[in-house]
Amino acid sequence: MADTKLSALTAVTGVNIGETDEVYVNDGGTSKRATLAELRNALGLYTKRLSADLANSSTTAAKVTGLDLALPTGTFQFTYMIRYQAAAATTGVKFDVNFSGTVTAFNWNQRWSDVSSTASSAVPDQDNIGAAGHVMGSFASRAKGTAGRGVTLSVDTANADMLMVIEGMAEVTAAGNLELYHGSEVAAASTVMLGSSICVIRMI
Repeated sequence: MADTKLSALTAVTGVNIGETDEVYVNDGGTSKRATLAELRNALGLYTKRLSADLANSSTTAAKVTGLDLALPTGTFQFTYMIRYQAAAATTGVKFDVNFSGTVTAFNWNQRWSDVSSTASSAVPDQDNIGAAGHVMGSFASRAKGTAGRGVTLSVDTANADMLMVIEGMAEVTAAGNLELYHGSEVAAASTVMLGSSICVIRMI
């Protein structure tokens, strides 16, 4: 089959491009192909989205396996956008961030909108719009972990969406998986919801 000019190919409409779709790559004068996932990784952008709700009714944190993300060596910035719910307003959540490989630096902050307008109380409030300004509550660590060390005490409304943001950076010296751990503050149901995501940028 004869070669076709790139300009002669049918254009993709909208944003209907999948991870396995292929693009042309000129590798030192040699034409090659790469998937969108491979191209994105080459540019230093790694993303993953949770495809189903994941509940944990235990105070023992468990890995949110749907958000495991493999990283090579390098310097990375990462952001988790976590949509979560608790079955009772008196149930808080706990989170932790781990890396299965080797790091020489691993720093992360966990933050939420607090119910208080004066000092953080570890009580997230996702419904304070229009009220007096509220503080941002936070936990911070300079180490990876799996125990669920960032523990909140409640939610403002049972079975309603809450937002938790975890941001950090890692200096990776041996490849491994970036991992999110989640548990409940008490032995009652809390759930990391579908659509929660991780975005990682490799500093190149």
